[in-house]
Amino acid sequence: AYYNALLDNNDDTLVTSNVNINKSNFDNGNGNGLYVYTNGNILVNKISSSNHGNAGADGVLLDNSSGTGSVSILNTYGANTINYNNEYNLYVSTNGVVTVTGLEASYSNSSSGAIIRNHLALSGNPGVTVSNSTFRQNSNGEGLSIVSAGAITLTNITAQSNGYCNAKLDNHYDLTLT
Repeated sequence: AYYNALLDNNDDTLVTSNVNINKSNFDNGNGNGLYVYTNGNILVNKISSSNHGNAGADGVLLDNSSGTGSVSILNTYGANTINYNNEYNLYVSTNGVVTVTGLEASYSNSSSGAIIRNHLALSGNPGVTVSNSTFRQNSNGEGLSIVSAGAITLTNITAQSNGYCNAKLDNHYDLTLT
């Protein structure tokens, strides 16, 4: 299968459709692990999506860029583990606020640990907050790459031994590292 799970919840542009995924495992596939496409909020909490080894295989893709919803990756139920994927471990494309806590996105075979993009927001300056997360040994890309229209806040982050750079942060507003 090309996806372990494909959730396309974006057919009706008149209705905002949220997606919540809790305590779920999308490991060991030939294609992408988890792909969520919606126009509403996306919330994942304690997910695993690792060992997707075919060319072009990503761990998790979260895309709600057709709307204004937020993306939240939380660790209320436990850690989020997205490791050992051939391409991106995590790719987020949104126009809303992004919150990530308790994520490990490491050991990508040929690309980056986590890519977060919310720089094309149509209104406001939605920010990105990443905390208590690890991005290491992603062979040919960034450990963590964020391009945002708003503030970027990083707290208790480990980004080390990545191929291109450990953390690439790009915004036009505020940047806070603690």
